[in-house]
Amino acid sequence: MPLQLILVAVVGLMTLGVAGPATAASARFNQSPAVGHVYVNANTARENTIAAFDRHADRTLTPLPGSPFAAGGAGTGDTVGSQDALRVTSDGRFLFTINTLLSSVSRYEILADGSLDLLGSTTLNDPTGLRPIDVRVAPDGEHLYVLGADAGVVSILVMDSGNLTELPVSPVALPEGTTPFGIAVT
Repeated sequence: MPLQLILVAVVGLMTLGVAGPATAASARFNQSPAVGHVYVNANTARENTIAAFDRHADRTLTPLPGSPFAAGGAGTGDTVGSQDALRVTSDGRFLFTINTLLSSVSRYEILADGSLDLLGSTTLNDPTGLRPIDVRVAPDGEHLYVLGADAGVVSILVMDSGNLTELPVSPVALPEGTTPFGIAVT
């Protein structure tokens, strides 16, 4: 099954697929300069992790020291209904990821070398079993929206520190019979 990667570069974000671990392994001997980073939400069952790679000018990848980084929650260990399980703020300061099994969102500070500093994990108001499958940062960078497979959309206020505060009106239910798999924010 191909991995979906979120590419973090100076020019923005884009999604790409990687054929397998051989891509990163073969890049270890590469002397090409790093021009950005790639982050992967592994959705691991016991303790979710984020794999992080340097992206080089010749398009190869090398693992960052310390990768994979603990996500502060648990994934399902299985495929989720969306491939948008992590997002970076437009200023490149923070990375947010979902932990589906625990219905939580983890937040990291992205350090200058591309490594991740886990700031914490926030459990979502989940009275009906939200099962988050997608996360988006609003263009203003001050709000985060999490789509749940079962319950709806959660609105979260993002503080300058990277801390998260779920708004009291969350979650907002989706129409009955909905089978969501993606969310977009304008």
